[in-house]
Amino acid sequence: MLVTSLLLSAALASITKPANATPTEYALLTLASGNVFRVLNSGPLLDAEGKRLALAFTYLSTAQTQNELQGAAEELFQYLRPHAEHENDKAVVIIARLGSGSEVVDQDLLYERQPSGKWKRAAGASKPFPRAMPVPPDEDPSEHPARRVTPRSRVSDP
Repeated sequence: MLVTSLLLSAALASITKPANATPTEYALLTLASGNVFRVLNSGPLLDAEGKRLALAFTYLSTAQTQNELQGAAEELFQYLRPHAEHENDKAVVIIARLGSGSEVVDQDLLYERQPSGKWKRAAGASKPFPRAMPVPPDEDPSEHPARRVTPRSRVSDP
C-alpha cells in the first residue's frame, strides 16, 4: 500500500508544465564526486492529511540510458539517506525529469527502509526509457553561469 501511495503521490507531484511555459528554474547541487544535479524540488512528500510519506527529490536529468539513470539515483540516494534517517522517513523518492518542451517524461525510483533498518530500492512499474533527447545548450549545467558558484551559495541540505 505504501508503494502505491508513494508512486501515485510522486506522479501527481511531478505534473509537467505546458510546452510554452517559461524556462524551468532550478538550483544546482554539486556532490563530493563532482557530479552536478539540477534540482527542481526537494522536501517531504505529504499525503492529503499532511502526514509525511517520504523524502522526495526531483531533478532535471540528462541520462541517456536506464543504467545512467539508476547510477544517478543511487548517488542521490546515498546523499539523501542520512537526511531521511534523521527525519525517520520510511522511503525516499527520486524523480528524474527527462527531455524538454512537450516531450518531458518523469522516471521515479523509490527506496524503502526495511524493518531491519536497511534500505532497498523498490521494484516499481517498468516504464520504457524515453528515446534519447539531448538537453538544449542553455539548460546544460556546465554552461550555466550558476555552475561557477561559491561553496556558500550551493544548494543547502534538504
